[in-house]
Amino acid sequence: MKETKIEISMRTIATLLLVAVGIYVFTRITDILLQIFVAFVLMTALNPIVNRLQKLKMSRMIAILLTYFLFVGSLIVIIAAIVPPFADQTGKLLTLLNIPSDPLMEKISHLRFTASEIWSLFTQYGGSLSQVLSVVLSAFSVLFTIFTVLVMSVYLILDRERLHTYVMVLFRSSNRDGKEQRSRELLQRIEHSLGSWVRGEFLLMVAIGVMTFIGLSILNIPYALPLAIFAGLMEALPNIGPTLSAIPAILVA
Repeated sequence: MKETKIEISMRTIATLLLVAVGIYVFTRITDILLQIFVAFVLMTALNPIVNRLQKLKMSRMIAILLTYFLFVGSLIVIIAAIVPPFADQTGKLLTLLNIPSDPLMEKISHLRFTASEIWSLFTQYGGSLSQVLSVVLSAFSVLFTIFTVLVMSVYLILDRERLHTYVMVLFRSSNRDGKEQRSRELLQRIEHSLGSWVRGEFLLMVAIGVMTFIGLSILNIPYALPLAIFAGLMEALPNIGPTLSAIPAILVA
């Protein structure tokens, strides 16, 4: 019986090592790539608004600052208006469904926090000083990530006219003008398609949430706010989302 010899060349070993290193590097920078992607998506959604403000004889910097001020301000107002009643109704809804609710929901619903209560909450949910610090650092990390994404999206909008130069590496051509034109067209198509989808999806989620809240309120179904918010969020899932969002409302009704 012939013996089978398997020979592995140095080139194969080097290729496997490069693939392994590439996978390792990719896993380490996944968070950074995700932040860049979210910032790019935000840029595609807000850049058309900035361009329209520029047509009103505003400088680009002023248009960007005004757009982000309205965007962030709207989010803060909406969250401040929705969170207390949402926490209150969610706690009652969990009680109705025999799901143990958290005392923290009651605090959030009335925004009743004193310094001693905040510390007692930390000790209650942290258990030790190291765990409390871990919770604080996690919250700070989330806020820092949001801030980083906003700052990156601002820089992307500021540098929008030169973004095509970074895309030119994707095209193989000795003609620089042709590569530049193709990269401009690619970015414009991406911005138009992706930005339109993001704006449309956001408006659709808001519309579904508002209409669901109005409909449930007219029918006197309790806990309309958390059910409406759930319906609005589920609208992001095509086809299956509206079906899933209807189940809790039907059960409550």
